[in-house]
Amino acid sequence: MSNKSCPHCHQLMNVYKRSLRKGLVEALVKLDQRGQSRSSELDLPIGINADFSKMRFWGLIYKPTGDRNVWDITGKGKRFLDGLIKIPKYVYIYNNSVEKYSSEMILSSDVMPEIVDKESVLEESIPKNKFNVEDVD
Repeated sequence: MSNKSCPHCHQLMNVYKRSLRKGLVEALVKLDQRGQSRSSELDLPIGINADFSKMRFWGLIYKPTGDRNVWDITGKGKRFLDGLIKIPKYVYIYNNSVEKYSSEMILSSDVMPEIVDKESVLEESIPKNKFNVEDVD
């Protein structure tokens, strides 16, 4: 965070460096599963609920309706959860707007290693044509 004062009104001006932490990715997973929701409907911890809307700075969520409290996941958010794209590790916010992004990029698995890679699970599963009903107890 960098602190400066306005030369005219002397108001403190801050640039905040934010990262996407595990709790926010978990909230994004919940939003993806539920669909359009208020963050308060996702049963999130208080701190995560308070920071939920910050995911818009990465383009992971958006407001699909006129209700300022309703959010939905973007296509970019879905691709991030699926491990298909990287996003900037840090966003620098000034006056509720993005000032800049870090050049360092991350995958969802960098933040939340428990996110399962669907492709690797499918590769390790039994192909449909190899499944035999007699093999099931």
